[in-house]
This record gives sequence, structure tokens and C-alpha cells, in this order.
Amino acid sequence: STIGGGSTNSAQGYFATVGGGTEHYASSAFSTITGGYANAAVGYSAFVGGGSSVTAAGTHSTVPGGHGNTAFGAYATVGGGRDNVAEGSYTFVGGGRDNRALAPLSAIFGGQRN
Repeated sequence: STIGGGSTNSAQGYFATVGGGTEHYASSAFSTITGGYANAAVGYSAFVGGGSSVTAAGTHSTVPGGHGNTAFGAYATVGGGRDNVAEGSYTFVGGGRDNRALAPLSAIFGGQRN
């Protein structure tokens, strides 16, 4: 595991990485957080690019940024925005606010409360 800098960061997974920022938690194997504030990469090979209070919990899930976004599903992605959730496997939320992609293979590209 590797922590490049910042403060109050934890990289506990096998080959987990936290690049910088503050209060990050990379707990699963090959999980990565590059920066931001209070982010978590807890799924196997999960990726968080930055932002704040975002979580990549699914296997191979991705959250490049935003605030309060969560990717629960395997291979799920939330591109940005605020308080969006990609819950089903292979789901995608591009951005916006308060969007929920729940069914497997579903996509929401933006907007609010979809």
C-alpha cells in the first residue's frame, strides 16, 4: 500500500493507493484515491479521482469526482455532480444531482432526481 501525501489517510488494501488529500480510506485490493477530501475506495480495484465525500464501493467501480456520489454496483460509474448513486451492476450516472441508477445496465446522463 502507498500514501503519497496529505493527512489522515489510510491505504490498507493490497496495493491500495492514496495519492494525497485528507481523510481518505482505500481499503480494498488495488483501490485508488488520487485526491480530494473524505473519500473512500472500498471495492476491489475501485477508483476515486477526487471531490469530497464520494465512495466507490463496487468491484471496479469509478467515481472521478463531485460531492456525495456513490458507486455501489460492480463496474458502476458516477462521473460527477452531487449526491448521485450508481447502484446496479454496469450502471452509469454522468452528473447532475440526486440521480439514482438502480437497475443493472441502466444509465442517467444528467439532470436532477431521475
